[in-house]
Amino acid sequence: MLAFVPFMILAGFLQTYLLTGFADKDKKALEEAGKIAVESISNIRTVAQLTKEQYFGDEYCKLLDFPYRNSLKRAHIFGILFSISDSIMFFAQAALFTFGAWQVERGNMSFENIMLVLNCILFGAMAVGQTASLAPDYSKAISSSKNILSLFQRIPVIDNSSTAGNELATFDGQIDLVDLEFHYPNRPEVQVLKKFNLTIEPNRQTALVGSSGCGKSTIIQLLEHFYDPTGGRI
Repeated sequence: MLAFVPFMILAGFLQTYLLTGFADKDKKALEEAGKIAVESISNIRTVAQLTKEQYFGDEYCKLLDFPYRNSLKRAHIFGILFSISDSIMFFAQAALFTFGAWQVERGNMSFENIMLVLNCILFGAMAVGQTASLAPDYSKAISSSKNILSLFQRIPVIDNSSTAGNELATFDGQIDLVDLEFHYPNRPEVQVLKKFNLTIEPNRQTALVGSSGCGKSTIIQLLEHFYDPTGGRI
């Protein structure tokens, strides 16, 4: 029975390794296809008004064509590999039952012990092979888990539950941005706002107009206190 163990470990290793490797190759194409599907459905009115349903449908199918063709090429490889790995288990069972029946007939072993050996060796060997194929990703998983735990343990700069700060007795609706400066924490080299001044009068509608990246959304986020300004005051 132990003679089949190396073959079962190798078969389990190849199954998991190939499935994981090919899935990583198709991941980018599937992500792009999913992005198009989500954007098209969430903006279906605009898509329908521009009569672009067929266009986005063709783009979606085009992105799925790459993983589809790859799956056709891999189908024969997987078919042969899975048939070999599964047949090894049946050959091992046949050998064990044949040898086990002879041992039971001679009174050397009981049927319960034979089944115990069968399950332990077969499933143990396959599990070892599948686990071994994931060993290269073990260090990556540890690193990722540390990053996730650091996010949970991170103390936010802005405490949403805090009651500290000035509480205005009256608020008439006027907003003053005085010498406002700001850069995002993850991009300190990019100065989004520099000595920005703006007064929004009460009961008046004000539009922020400008090119992409000039700081329109940043001003709204500062007003909503998603961030603290790096200079000036609100």
